[in-house]
This record gives sequence, structure tokens and C-alpha cells, in this order.
Amino acid sequence: MGGGFSSPMIVEDAATNEAVLRYAEPVVDLNPVYLDIKGIPENEQESFVTDMHERLNNEEACYSHTWRSGDLLIADNRILLHGRRAFGMGSKRRIRRVNIL
Repeated sequence: MGGGFSSPMIVEDAATNEAVLRYAEPVVDLNPVYLDIKGIPENEQESFVTDMHERLNNEEACYSHTWRSGDLLIADNRILLHGRRAFGMGSKRRIRRVNIL
């Protein structure tokens, strides 16, 4: 809902000291995401974003859940790069979020 942030693409997880990828694909909608990738020339950024999209959506790297009533999914939000697909017309969405520290 507005604002911005800046982050290196590779950071160290504070709990595990492991390298973590921080990346958000650009989108234009209610909450747009724009990228300005430091260290990559402006004329190469579009091809970089396309390459990242292909890598992140590769079936070998991407888990896609087909939801059924009663499903429960537990994910480590600090180290899991995640997103969602667009909703179809008339789709219902109900989320309950529990933070476990």
C-alpha cells in the first residue's frame, strides 16, 4: 500500500546464517512492484527479470499447490520465496495466518 524498500538480492538469514534470495517479480496492479537492480546495466535488466521469471517458475524449482478444502500449508516465510497465481472470476479466498517465532 505504497512505500518502498531496498534490499540486496542475497542476504544472510539471521537464524541459520544461510544465504537467502530476496526477490520480488515486478507487477503492475493495486500494489505495484518496480525493480531497480543495482550492478546490472539498465539495458540488461529486462532480460535479467525474464531469466529470473523462467528460473523461479521452472517445475524443478517451483512447488505449485492445488488447494482442496481443509488443506493446511506451513511455510518458513523468512527463507521461502513465494507468491500466488491470479484468482479466477468468482474465486473465494480465505486465509488464516499464524506467526510462529
